[in-house]
Amino acid sequence: MNKRSSKESFIYNSDRFSESLKEDTEKFELNSNIQAVVGLDFGTTYSGFACCHVSNEEYIYSYDSWSNNSDYLKMKVPTVLNYNDDYCIEFFKLYLGDSPDNLKPKLPIEYKKAITEFFRKISKDIKKEVQNHWLGIDFFENVLLVLTVPMGFSEKDKDIMRECVYDANLIRNKCSKKLQFITESEAAALYCMKNELEEHDLLTTRNSFMIIDCGGCTVDLSTCKLVGNNPLQLGKVTEYIRDFCVSTFINKEFMKFLREKLGNRGIDLLMEVKYDEFQGLVYSFYDRITYFSEDYTEYHYVLDVNDYPYLKQYVSKDIRKIMEENDWVINVVEYNDIKKIVDLMVDRIIRLIHIQISNSQETCSGIFLVGGVSENKYFQEKIKQEFHHKVNTISVPYNPITVIAHGAVIYGLSISSNLDKLEDNTNSSSSRVLDYTYGIQFSSDWKDTDPPNRKTSDGKISKFISLVKRGTEVTSDQVFSFNFKPESGQTHIKFEVYYINEDSAIYIDEPGMKLLGVLNADLPDIYLDNRSIDFGLIFGQNEITAFARNELNGQKFVTTFYYQ
Repeated sequence: MNKRSSKESFIYNSDRFSESLKEDTEKFELNSNIQAVVGLDFGTTYSGFACCHVSNEEYIYSYDSWSNNSDYLKMKVPTVLNYNDDYCIEFFKLYLGDSPDNLKPKLPIEYKKAITEFFRKISKDIKKEVQNHWLGIDFFENVLLVLTVPMGFSEKDKDIMRECVYDANLIRNKCSKKLQFITESEAAALYCMKNELEEHDLLTTRNSFMIIDCGGCTVDLSTCKLVGNNPLQLGKVTEYIRDFCVSTFINKEFMKFLREKLGNRGIDLLMEVKYDEFQGLVYSFYDRITYFSEDYTEYHYVLDVNDYPYLKQYVSKDIRKIMEENDWVINVVEYNDIKKIVDLMVDRIIRLIHIQISNSQETCSGIFLVGGVSENKYFQEKIKQEFHHKVNTISVPYNPITVIAHGAVIYGLSISSNLDKLEDNTNSSSSRVLDYTYGIQFSSDWKDTDPPNRKTSDGKISKFISLVKRGTEVTSDQVFSFNFKPESGQTHIKFEVYYINEDSAIYIDEPGMKLLGVLNADLPDIYLDNRSIDFGLIFGQNEITAFARNELNGQKFVTTFYYQ
């Protein structure tokens, strides 16, 4: 296969527009003043950015000059605000999107101010890098900033982000088209389309591939499909899963261990007074996880508290006495201990991948692992062992921690000469009148008023629950939902979506009732009795989106159906 240039390989196809990456240079010089593109990956726990000059689209690079960062984190910086060592703020991004309230931290300042302050902080590095790298560039006039957001961010969330970017002095006008958004999933897919698919002979129309983004707080699974021909296009994300696990889960286990050994007082004071030292403590353990391998059976991690002088000061007198007897050294974990922690995370992700594959109506041709956790060799091997018989290609891109920022730059390059032609669709929503009644099959306890012949052996009855009736005018921003309470011990739920040309159907075996599709969802935390699942349908112009969202842990499962 002959190697094609990135400009000729593909175009990106979204709801707003479809523009070829192959642009005429002469036309560009006449119609655009964009000279450089910056892709900003604003993450919940870590953030980073990548840059590229439009005259050399093959040279996209990540900024790696963050101060006070370890080698492992040289491509990213913690999404944290430190206020003169008085207090620190983190996880403020969780206030955007549909994160459960129990995952949102208590903040000493308003979350929009925290986001703005972080953007203002990172803007200094962005502007300095651009101006030092390309002399003569006017940042506000000549730079296109592409900001990545999670799947499912509403237009309101993007408006808030835009306001924060403006207040941080990264754009001159709040409505500037020199700030554009792309989802993290689409950015990663664009990167893989440009840099990975051809190498694995997957750059063919109708091929579907999965991105597994294991970041600092969440794991996001997204399935994309290649469409069209000459040029090839990247279609919309058809299936999507989000779960709040990965390194946050690992860090919680580590903190639990440290509090047992050093007491709450020492850890709490370290976090409040000397957060940079606390970060170093956490990173040292996370670094061990990243390079954990099944080959290291003699693995042993010793924490020398002498390396953390402030922590030594903050522990209680009783803890101090015990630690002095042990020369301030803690045997943290042996091989089996750390393997147990990693396996809990990996097994949960494997379950999600199985569900993602089952929800897809297409064969998955490839899986690409991106994000910080994807650098872990043990994690990579576990995924390959589990799915090699189902998916031909399972690959990790070079430097997976930078994939999303690079994908944002690729997207920016594709639109940099056509910003004036981009339409603002933020306030528009298409409408249509439904030809069918849509709903789901739902089992509940059989009652005396129900037909005796429909009573199952376990005392249940299956009925058709209508979510929206035919003749209803719907818009693409409306959600028709149903709340479901899982039974005790239930680990999985399958939502079967049906449609019928009637208004008052009761059972799924009635004449004319047809199955539209199925959405599978995982139900972890079986020991909790307050689990609650929201299932919903959203009717777009060309497709129907079905989702199930766990209100307790934030898990979200999404798939796409098409009108019949």
